[in-house]
Amino acid sequence: MKLENAELKHIERIVAISKAAFDSDIHVGARDADRPPDYDSVPWHIQMKNEGHLLQAVIDGEIVGGAILFVDEEG
Repeated sequence: MKLENAELKHIERIVAISKAAFDSDIHVGARDADRPPDYDSVPWHIQMKNEGHLLQAVIDGEIVGGAILFVDEEG
């Protein structure tokens, strides 16, 4: 698997994976259905991409996930 900067053409796929993952947490042991804000928002994911925070996870050319990463400004 490799992580690379997300491409706009893959945002909807990344959001669908995010939604499926967080919506199913309750079925795999989460105590409640708590989800992060905007986990299912295409505009928010586009904003994260434009700010350089959204990465896409790729295996054999297929988008299999995504990650939102922020630099630790304090070191």
